[in-house]
Amino acid sequence: MRKIISIAIAGALLVAGIAAPAQAAAPKAGAACAKAGITQVVKAGTKTTKFTCVKSGKKLVWNKGVVTIAAPAPKPIASGEPNPATPSPTPEPTKDAASASAAEAYKASGWAKPTDSASVAAAATKSFAEYTANKRQDATINVVAQTGTPQYWIDWIKQGVTLIATTFEYPKLTGPYTGFVAKDVAWLKVEFAKVYGQQAAEGRAGSFEGAPARGGSDTGVWNLAFIEKENLITNDPFGMKQTPAHEFFHSVQERAVGSCVPCGTPQWFWEGPATFVGTQAAGQLGFNKYTDARNWMLERTKNPGTIKLKLSEVTENNGQMDPYGIGAIATEFLVANVGMAKFVGIYSQIGRAKTFEEAFKASTGVTLADFYLMFEDARAVLGAPRG
Repeated sequence: MRKIISIAIAGALLVAGIAAPAQAAAPKAGAACAKAGITQVVKAGTKTTKFTCVKSGKKLVWNKGVVTIAAPAPKPIASGEPNPATPSPTPEPTKDAASASAAEAYKASGWAKPTDSASVAAAATKSFAEYTANKRQDATINVVAQTGTPQYWIDWIKQGVTLIATTFEYPKLTGPYTGFVAKDVAWLKVEFAKVYGQQAAEGRAGSFEGAPARGGSDTGVWNLAFIEKENLITNDPFGMKQTPAHEFFHSVQERAVGSCVPCGTPQWFWEGPATFVGTQAAGQLGFNKYTDARNWMLERTKNPGTIKLKLSEVTENNGQMDPYGIGAIATEFLVANVGMAKFVGIYSQIGRAKTFEEAFKASTGVTLADFYLMFEDARAVLGAPRG
């Protein structure tokens, strides 16, 4: 995960784009690049592709790029003809019109409008339990902990990571997954370098401070000094207990989508699903009850920068809007209706060069637009009303 917000989990690290030199060779998706965050624009006729250098595992590569196509020049408008460039303003839909649209979405998708949150939570929990009952691959999980680390942290990490690593569908790890529990950055740099090399250790050390945990495609780091300083085991027990599975689900996401992260997905669909998976795993492993952790997620939907937004508008993880809670409740609603396999399949479809919207429909059979309509219609019943 890019960054976990205190009290719970964190926001994604935002990297400012830096213009690439004009004389640089034209980038190609998956080809090596020099520095994370640099961008390069390639023009071909009316099509413009903006490539960004991203980290994929231990490598820096160009992502798939964002394509824009220039609109054709408008034709001259004859005197007295209406100008299509300045259409009449479209009135906001009435409440009845919006409800009718949601009703049409339910009909098109075959979903039933929920009447209570408990049945949705129960359906999603059942689907998670059935999905994780099947072992899909082997994985070696190591935990390297600094002296003084409580044993329960080592146990939580091993159990949470192992559950997701061995039961989820994603491109197999190329080696062991190693989690680190560190109290100071000097120790982390030494131990991290032993496993992943000095360059990777320097990068990980640079993002150590200020968050309880961070994850990557084959590793995770827990900042025990931060956790103890903020007394998070007492102040945020649900947030802490879900971090092992949450962090490894980011590995699932990253390995499934490929070289671009988060590949055009809004942040509600990056951090929210990791939170859902983390809380479900913690409940299944007996760390706490999912129903209690769900109340913790609902509290996060009340973030002042989030509560007034539609789900489709929760696109950033910038410290102002909080994608974790609302994204987790939306994921629960999705899983309750289509199941875990189709939900996880969205990331695999993105890895096949589909857009988020295309991948969503390809895996679930439901259009993203219809899902947004149904969720907005159901969110008050789910316990996360807009306000």
